[in-house]
Amino acid sequence: MTHYTTSILIQEQWCPPWGLGETFPRRLKVDFGAHELGGRRPVTMSITWNQVASSTNNGEEDTLQLLMQAMTSLQTHSEEQSRLSAKAEQCQMEAKERHKIVEERYQETLRMAEEREEELRR
Repeated sequence: MTHYTTSILIQEQWCPPWGLGETFPRRLKVDFGAHELGGRRPVTMSITWNQVASSTNNGEEDTLQLLMQAMTSLQTHSEEQSRLSAKAEQCQMEAKERHKIVEERYQETLRMAEEREEELRR
């Protein structure tokens, strides 16, 4: 079954010079990989340290809001992909069942033809 994956990669930690005792990611990278989708390349969104360092509290909230919107969008796409995968799986199972029925009918027809041929020989 095809699915989306989400990963947040923190490439480097850095303590700011104002010494708040916190570490901030120098580069935060959010990967939205669309695996097994006909060779499509994964979608990547990067937030650089400059974007974080130059932002105010509102800017950080905007960045978090952007990330949340991206995550919501990813979740929506993931749910849609799961729904489509389940539907495709159901169609495949139905096709296999139809094929099995056709094969059984074919074998029954061959058996009946052989019986009829045997009767005609007698």
